Amino acid sequence: MTREKLTLPSGATCVVRKLSAADFALHTGDVPVFNPGAPSPAENQKSSNSMEEKVQQMRIAILCCCSPLTTTEGKRLRIVEKELDQLRDGEITIGEIADEDAVAIYLAVSELSGLLRKEAAPSAAKPFPAEQKIPEDLGRLGDTLPLPSEPVACAAG
Repeated sequence: MTREKLTLPSGATCVVRKLSAADFALHTGDVPVFNPGAPSPAENQKSSNSMEEKVQQMRIAILCCCSPLTTTEGKRLRIVEKELDQLRDGEITIGEIADEDAVAIYLAVSELSGLLRKEAAPSAAKPFPAEQKIPEDLGRLGDTLPLPSEPVACAAG
């Protein structure tokens, strides 16, 4: 699926889509490589997980891959990158979006785009048992360790 309806933490809703190379080309003039295993032309210049790159991905995800927000009051707001005094009715700057909403949009777009690393399933992590039983035939630790044939000298610190 390339689109998803999203309810943001603020209660507003929007539709997001996956990133495309054209989004980056139009906004940055650079086309990224989305395959994490493939080397990119700029790989030697900066890390693919750099903070600058993440901020750029977030900005492009919010500006290019998100429909206008529909607030809980039913008002539609298009996310733009303009000066505050240049805004028209029905527009909101990227800086005016609640941080939680911006992160939710970014994560949804990243997931749709396959940019998030798959973590191990929570069920794969097994908690330690409440009590570990030691088998009785194990014996005492000192009884099972071999002793050195000669005395060992300790280095003075």
